[in-house]
Amino acid sequence: MMEHGDFPTPIIVLDHRDGHLPTTRGVPSAYLLIEGHRRFNMALYLQKKGRLAPTVTVWLMTKALA
Repeated sequence: MMEHGDFPTPIIVLDHRDGHLPTTRGVPSAYLLIEGHRRFNMALYLQKKGRLAPTVTVWLMTKALA
């Protein structure tokens, strides 16, 4: 990450902006980090130091239409 400014394997983010999960679970209507917490924290550090690439690769999970 230090050399390339991007994730070696993309983090996984759930698009829950539409609030499709039950509200009883307390899940906010937002983008939610599902996997890659350590890499995300490293990216925050790189961004603070100005070493994060302008764009990074992220796998986005969305709700499939039934």
